[in-house]
Amino acid sequence: MTYITNTRQRVQHSSGRRQATVSCRVVVAEPFPMVRSSLVHTLRESGMVQVVGEAESRDECLALCRRRPVDAVVTGVDLMWARDGIALCRQVKQLPQPPDVILVSVRNEPDVVTDCLEAGADGFVHLSAQPEQLVQAVEATVRRGRAPWFIGDRMQGRGRHPTSDLTAREQQVLALLLRRYTNEEIAEELQLAHQTVKNYVSQVLRKRGMSGRRELFSRQPPRSS
Repeated sequence: MTYITNTRQRVQHSSGRRQATVSCRVVVAEPFPMVRSSLVHTLRESGMVQVVGEAESRDECLALCRRRPVDAVVTGVDLMWARDGIALCRQVKQLPQPPDVILVSVRNEPDVVTDCLEAGADGFVHLSAQPEQLVQAVEATVRRGRAPWFIGDRMQGRGRHPTSDLTAREQQVLALLLRRYTNEEIAEELQLAHQTVKNYVSQVLRKRGMSGRRELFSRQPPRSS
């Protein structure tokens, strides 16, 4: 487990013309050194994110989050076992002052994305995304509480899951619903007409077998402030 004590620093850009204040304190949880090193490098090179800890396991990540303030955890969907990164997300969200969680993965099957949402994930970045999109997701989550979900251009094969019949657009609507967006906010975010959003919301709730937002929210941990 790697832990860095300095929480804030100023980073000189290569141009030498301006400095950026590091504002996002991040722990990266990933058991495989090559993957972990790549994630850490991407975040540090941005000059706006400080990696304050690196963890090889769920327990190490939780220990880091308990030891000092952390703004966000970046972790894979699959660590040592399938979907144990999603299990880590649930554990992190149960902490007294839980940080945001951004999950990264090469998998984007509808059931995987839905499980991330229901675990309380704040962001999702498919590994087909550009490096700067990971940085954008971290910054948007920490600063605004609303991160874009980079799910990828193509959804992979459908799994055995009650929500696997959701279209890519319905997955986007579901992601925003679980983040407590109103219909008006969803329409603005996705650049859709209000009535179109209402139709999508109805379809998502119907496919999930739910009567309304209240039932949907009751199955997801409340978002921390």
